[in-house]
Amino acid sequence: MSGGGIGPGKIVILLLVIAAAIVGIKYLAPPGPMTPADAGGKFEFEGPRLSETPAPDAFRAVVFGGDFTAGAHLRTNERLRAQLQSLIARNVTNKSVEIVSANIQNRWDAPRPEFIESAIALKPSAVIAVLERAGVETPEEPAAENYTVGTVDWARARDAFAGKIANILASGRGPLSPSAPLPPVEKLEWAAAQCAKNKIPFIIVIIPCIAESDSELRALCLESLAAAPAASRPSIEFAATSSAARALRAAKLTVLDMTPIFREAADVRRMILINYKTGRYNAFASNVVAAQIATHFVSAGMLK
Repeated sequence: MSGGGIGPGKIVILLLVIAAAIVGIKYLAPPGPMTPADAGGKFEFEGPRLSETPAPDAFRAVVFGGDFTAGAHLRTNERLRAQLQSLIARNVTNKSVEIVSANIQNRWDAPRPEFIESAIALKPSAVIAVLERAGVETPEEPAAENYTVGTVDWARARDAFAGKIANILASGRGPLSPSAPLPPVEKLEWAAAQCAKNKIPFIIVIIPCIAESDSELRALCLESLAAAPAASRPSIEFAATSSAARALRAAKLTVLDMTPIFREAADVRRMILINYKTGRYNAFASNVVAAQIATHFVSAGMLK
């Protein structure tokens, strides 16, 4: 049941990913109505208000996660939920599309049983858990940056941010120590089993720590750490997110590890996925994740 990247020969999938790259943020269609929808009064979802039973031609998905999913620092139509809804409706299917999301967890936490029950009660076509490693956020919220890759301003901002990450990692407060906890596999297995009983696919999306998401940024971090005295140099595991993905796949869970996808977007397509001032992923990162989730839906035959 493990999920993966884009398979060869799937023309629709390739077109989908290309469309995501071209559409970017500027040309996204407005999302559906943002009236909060609640499930039995237990949880409040962002997205269109849902009927108790989906229409026969509807594709309904429930997305939950932490800061990355909530996207409180982004505009409404830049958030993961809105981008996923727009991408599916525009590029994949003529079905009605209903995507709702909920910010119910912090980082690696598994969903609480009552949330899974509420999600299942919505009779979705899929339930998506977005797990994320800690970032390097700062409290200020300056205006979004418009750096161009290769410019002096971009290089200065990236180098300064790499130094900030290195300082945090060197202090021992970072998320990349070898002893960093893995996601709670047993709880996620339980959530997947509850969904399976109702014939609902349960998909886990892993968002890497920002220091793991960009090969150049990673190299700069390692360079900064190497300059620290050997006695105070922390032990860093830059493969921590991939290790988590392997542990979840070993449990036969469906996993989309965004680490290699982000690196491809940053290193090959030269997309800037990070706001170097706030230390948070930006709207382009949400766009890349939405494209990968939609690609999985297509490859799994979920949008027929």
